[in-house]
Amino acid sequence: MEHYHTAYLNIKAVSDMTRTSINIFAKFPIIGTVKTRMNPPLSWKHCLELHQALIQNTLHQIQPLIGPSIDISVCMTGKLQQAVDYAIDLKFPETISIDVQTGMNLGERLENTLRIRVENNYSKVIFIGTDCPSLESKNIEEAISILQHQDVVIGPALDGGYYLLGFSSYLPCIFEGIDWGTPKVYRQTIVLLEEHLIQWAQLVPKSDLDTFENLKELWKDLKSPSYLRKNLDRELTKVLGQIMSKSSSDSY
Repeated sequence: MEHYHTAYLNIKAVSDMTRTSINIFAKFPIIGTVKTRMNPPLSWKHCLELHQALIQNTLHQIQPLIGPSIDISVCMTGKLQQAVDYAIDLKFPETISIDVQTGMNLGERLENTLRIRVENNYSKVIFIGTDCPSLESKNIEEAISILQHQDVVIGPALDGGYYLLGFSSYLPCIFEGIDWGTPKVYRQTIVLLEEHLIQWAQLVPKSDLDTFENLKELWKDLKSPSYLRKNLDRELTKVLGQIMSKSSSDSY
């Protein structure tokens, strides 16, 4: 099966300058290493379940984008065979490619993937994470449209990072000197964009799901009619219900 996915990636590396590569960056799900800012109050088991449900939800949200001009990859940390086995276990759609991140920090991993996609003749390369449940396919469609006439598009997260980063060319300079994992990421990125005279545009700010407070806010939003209530993946809604039910009984 690893051979199948690797071959699939090679087949897609044909020259077509209208193609977009969407890359979902996610940590390989190992208990004790994911959603760590939620423990406590969440147990490590619930942190793991939430992380896996967020991956599934992201795949669910971008399903409408799958088509001949858009290729979607899940880029996980760790080894390729682990990632492929995980994708099989969770029944990822076969239209989704499996890849791994390479590099010492997030900046290096983003840069390496961007370089490979550009070398494979993608005219637009977009990165998203799995921690933004309110991300809609129309947000990504807007990013693709923006990249027709801008070098970079960025979707700022309310915690100071970003939930989406897109390119229409290889621009490694904007990954330099960033304090990854801190509230400075978005601001530092904008400074680099301006310093290098890069043409860029911004999407609407959105909230990431990083802390238990974020989790409580999301659960509150789901209690009223909203886009989220209608469109979240069923598994994520189920996991949220289990976590919040336990949180009520344990007085989190």
